[in-house]
Amino acid sequence: MQEEPLFEVGEDPELIEIFVEEARELLESIESTYQQWMGDSGNDTLIDDIQRTLHTLKGSARLAGILPVGDLSHALETVFTGVAERQLSASETVTDLTRQALDRLATQVDEVGSIGRVHQPQNLIGELDGLLSEMGLAEVDGERAWPETEEAEAPSPGIEEKAAQPDEAEPLQESVSPADVWKKAFSLFKGETDVEPLADESGSIFRPARDQVRVSSMLMDRMVNNAGEISIYRTRLEQQNSVLGFNLTEFEQTVARLHDQLRKLEIETEAQILYRWERDDYEEDDGDKAAFDPLELDRFSNMQQLSRALIETVSDLDSIYHLMDDLQQSRISTDLQDGLLRTRMVPFAQLLPRLQRVVRQTADQLGKKARLDSFGADGEMDRSILNRMIPALEHLLRNAVSHGIENSSERAQAEKGEQGVVSLYMAREATDIVLTISDDGRGLDIDAIKAKAIDHGLIVQDAEISDDDLMQCVLMPGFTTADEVTQIAGRGVGLDVVTSEVKQLGGTLSIDSQPGRGTSFSIRLPLTLAITDALLVQIGEEVYAIPHGSVEGVVRISHVELSACYAGEQVGYSYAGRSYKVENMGQLMMAGAPDLHESTKWFPMLLVHTGEHQVALQVDGLLGTRQIVVKPLGKQVSSVPWITGGTILADGGVALILDIGTLVRLGAAHALAVPDADKGVEAGAEKERLRVLVVDDSITVRKVTTRLLERHEMDVVTAKDGVDAVALLQEQVPDIMLLDIEMPRMDGFELARHMRNSADYKKVPIIMISSRVGEKHRQRAFDLGVKRCLGKPYQESDLLENINEVLAEGSA
Repeated sequence: MQEEPLFEVGEDPELIEIFVEEARELLESIESTYQQWMGDSGNDTLIDDIQRTLHTLKGSARLAGILPVGDLSHALETVFTGVAERQLSASETVTDLTRQALDRLATQVDEVGSIGRVHQPQNLIGELDGLLSEMGLAEVDGERAWPETEEAEAPSPGIEEKAAQPDEAEPLQESVSPADVWKKAFSLFKGETDVEPLADESGSIFRPARDQVRVSSMLMDRMVNNAGEISIYRTRLEQQNSVLGFNLTEFEQTVARLHDQLRKLEIETEAQILYRWERDDYEEDDGDKAAFDPLELDRFSNMQQLSRALIETVSDLDSIYHLMDDLQQSRISTDLQDGLLRTRMVPFAQLLPRLQRVVRQTADQLGKKARLDSFGADGEMDRSILNRMIPALEHLLRNAVSHGIENSSERAQAEKGEQGVVSLYMAREATDIVLTISDDGRGLDIDAIKAKAIDHGLIVQDAEISDDDLMQCVLMPGFTTADEVTQIAGRGVGLDVVTSEVKQLGGTLSIDSQPGRGTSFSIRLPLTLAITDALLVQIGEEVYAIPHGSVEGVVRISHVELSACYAGEQVGYSYAGRSYKVENMGQLMMAGAPDLHESTKWFPMLLVHTGEHQVALQVDGLLGTRQIVVKPLGKQVSSVPWITGGTILADGGVALILDIGTLVRLGAAHALAVPDADKGVEAGAEKERLRVLVVDDSITVRKVTTRLLERHEMDVVTAKDGVDAVALLQEQVPDIMLLDIEMPRMDGFELARHMRNSADYKKVPIIMISSRVGEKHRQRAFDLGVKRCLGKPYQESDLLENINEVLAEGSA
């Protein structure tokens, strides 16, 4: 075969850039119309569309100085003209040759954009000329006998008859040529605003159908990154607004309390007036009043108490005011973020011609027959994700043709069609894009994979491993079952590269294969790299992010049931008719054995289904759902199989993003050891943080006390009255309680009495903090089992000292 010469493209890089972009759009249009024409070869309208688009491509290529593209476009256009005029039939020879020419045009455009040079396909043009010779078209002065520049704009005879009747046809103005259009458009693109718009002789000015703005991809990436940072800021605001919502409820209750206190104050004032007139009638022998000092319970002391409560309420209102003042920040609308993300979205269908070309070329090189069918390809994907996935998709398609699709004789023996079918499915699931590439070939050879895995030392000879886990071996670096190395496959590096790329994009890859029926590769990718929805979980002291698509559901399991699962007394956790094996996520991540604190009654679990594994992963805590910005990690951390990236939390901390599917598969062979209760307590005693429940109706007291205790490495839970405290005790039993006396609904004395009469809570030590520190109040508190009584305001050192003393007494 004659070697094709290589030509340099034009000297204007900006013009070349514009040409490449336009040529790709034109070829995409041609490819779409050509596919329709293949199914309806008698449709003249489709042929006319192909001719017009090829003519535009030819003119653009020659204007940009890329003559090889213009020559091939011209030859192909002439062939379609012959088909339109019925001088050529749409035979298999014609369709195969035109198919090759379209593929070659796409290759030429790629060459122009990548290396700045292009091959002249003389052999292919010669074959097209062979078809042209059957039409009686000869060459004139080295140029094919096809109307150029002036006549080029006139429609072909077949088109002219449809465009206008002979008596209505008007000659086109030669003053407006394609070259003038291109030159003036390019001048406008470069910013030369003084260029006059084109006009014909009638004076009408040419206006484009719609305006388009070209934006640098680097600028767009920078804007999307800024949108991601906006998302972090928005998450921070959402977290603050959550606190604001809670405090607004507190504010409403405080205002109601203030109103009630003012009403009582008014009544007490009137009663005081009456009391002064009737003070001589005071009976000192009243038995109920004689039990306390008169200053404690007379009406004057009631007014004093209301006055103090009123002052405290005003303090609470002031605290809420300052909190709300800090949150008076303007909310940044999500329209900017959504708009920027939409600008990154491109139709997946524009990639189909390239992928179909890969399948055809690979099949031709191997002497096989195969085609690519697509389903659901009308969706959109993030441009950056799509560009990075192109090599991975191309490799999976080559693998499908090379390893999956059988040759003609084998397919005949298996009673399959002569042409193999590779299918590409695209689907949107919540915030994920699922791409599935499947073939109807021979499927994976499980026995060969197992033999190679044993040779590579990945598994032992007698290992009992499922087919699903065994198929994951083909994703390992250097793993291949091919007997020889070819230019298409056999080195064992392709699928490893695919897996690595999918992982870097925050996605997952799964394999399903049926012997004799084919193999399917499913790739789950985020809709965009900028923003993704994730569930934040706590494992020990660390926070991790898990993409929503990885989790089937979230449930709670009791302490007793979880302990039974870990001890082997219970097979698994049943939910919605399915049985899930219970695992501890921290142990799967080699972060230590599970620590089941006795005071915690319920534990959260994530339900995960990956391949053949159905697992319920127990975590230490759930922190809610967030929109996170995915950030890449360094080589050291990214080498961990189950870590796909990182994100910045609202408080500025960093959370790693986990690939739950990989984590479950890698930990499937490891049995969960039964935790030793004694050793677990001793090992966790030093790192166990003290849990304190603060019960007070004053927002100010709760906030100040929480900050103090958290500075001293204590975990604090707050309740605004006894009723809230009882509800919290159902979830978790604290190590110590700080309790106020005067509270709405249930006061401190009632709560202390409730705890003393409860077998679950009577051992919890109580320190009572109140402004009522009289001897009678103190004695009543001690009678109810309270360990210490402090007055308001208290000294920080006194509170910490009393906490340590009470805990020391309890452990003695």
